[in-house]
Amino acid sequence: MSQDGKAGEPPLLEIDIDDDMEETYERMSVIDIVGVPEAAPTPTATPKDVQPYLSQWLLAFSTGDYEGAIDAASEAVWLLPEDNSIRCKLATAFLMAGKYSQAAEALEYILGKDPDHTEARSLADSREILAYLLGEARVALKNRDYGTALIPIKRAINFVPTFAEPYVLRAIVHYQHGRRSDCIADLKKALELEPRHEQASKLLQELERA
Repeated sequence: MSQDGKAGEPPLLEIDIDDDMEETYERMSVIDIVGVPEAAPTPTATPKDVQPYLSQWLLAFSTGDYEGAIDAASEAVWLLPEDNSIRCKLATAFLMAGKYSQAAEALEYILGKDPDHTEARSLADSREILAYLLGEARVALKNRDYGTALIPIKRAINFVPTFAEPYVLRAIVHYQHGRRSDCIADLKKALELEPRHEQASKLLQELERA
């Protein structure tokens, strides 16, 4: 890497505008689903009130109707937005439906409220979500969109703090913003977690020689 971060960078990707707009719309809509409602329609909702939706969720989920499970869990979350066990059901349905962005949003919310939530931690550690987050980060890095890259990188670190790769990707972001000491710290953290990580070792040697 050169000091200006230009040499050797991959070419910009060509982006389909329609696909990009569709993904943006998807991300916006999921916030409405998993975020805390400003005013629930029934402020006095109880677990008994959501039981019909949980029964619908179970039936849909058990028959592989993950879209139906998402709809049922979303209704339950709307009624009891602070019940993280229900949010986990929503996240599980998203995960099984291959909607990894929405699953990550839901899990991030839960872990933000309860970092030790066992079920959410288990879901966040899934191979599919981690692969999705790292893939999103790499695409953003190739587009030199470092601010966007940080979003999935931070989620990956939060979800699986013992995995080295997100630290390497964050080190690249630090480097591009001129934060040399932060870059080195993340590379050292990656090597602490995975001593044979080839890219982290190479980048750290280059920085220390500079």
